[in-house]
Amino acid sequence: IGTMGYTILEGWTPADSLYMTIITMTTVGYSEVHPLTEAGRLFTMGLIIISIGIAGYAFSSLTAFIVEGEIRLILRGRKMDKQIANLHHHIILCGMGRTGLHIAEEFVRTHTPFVVIEQAPEALEEAEHITNLLYLKQDATQDETLLAAGIKQARGLVTTLAEDKDNVFVVLCARSLNPKLRIISRLVEEKNADLLRKAGADHTVSPDAIGGLRMASVML
Repeated sequence: IGTMGYTILEGWTPADSLYMTIITMTTVGYSEVHPLTEAGRLFTMGLIIISIGIAGYAFSSLTAFIVEGEIRLILRGRKMDKQIANLHHHIILCGMGRTGLHIAEEFVRTHTPFVVIEQAPEALEEAEHITNLLYLKQDATQDETLLAAGIKQARGLVTTLAEDKDNVFVVLCARSLNPKLRIISRLVEEKNADLLRKAGADHTVSPDAIGGLRMASVML
C-alpha cells in the first residue's frame, strides 16, 4: 500500500516508493528520497501511524500467545500432578514406546487407572489421542519419579523400556519402594530373564517372542 501510494501521489518510481515505504515503516530516520508534496506528507503520517499500530498489535499478539501457552501448560501440569497424587490402587507404566502405547490403550479400554512415565516428547505426542492421559515427563529410573507417580499407593508396575538394563534398574527401585507391588517387565533378550526375576519382576514378557509365535501360529 505504501509503495503504491507514493507511486500514485508523488509519481516516483516503484523502487523509490518501496525504499521510502521501508524507511518510513521502520522509522530509521533516513532523509526523504524526494521532496514530498502536502498529500505525500499526509500519506506518510498515516503510514507511520498504521505501521506502529500493526507492529504493536503483532508484538502484543505474539506475547499473549506465548504467555497464555505457558500458563496453560503450567495449569495443566498442576492439575495433572493433583490427579496423580489422588490415584490409589493404580498401575504405573514406564515407557511409552510402541509396546507401551498398546498397553496404555488396553488400560483405557478396560477403565484401569494408570499413570505413564516417559521422558521423550515424541513418544508422548504419539499418545495424544488418548484422552485425559496422566503422565510424568521424567526419568523412570529415578526414585523421585516413581514416588511422584504414587508407587506407594500403586498396585502394579509395567516397565517397557528399550533396554533390559534400564528395566532391571526400574524393577529394583520399584521393588525397594513397594515390596507388595506386582511388577511386569518387558524382556528384550531372553538371556536376561533370570536377571529381571532376581531384580524383583513377577513376570517377564518378550514382545518379539510372542509376536513370532503368533505369526507362526497364524501360518500353521
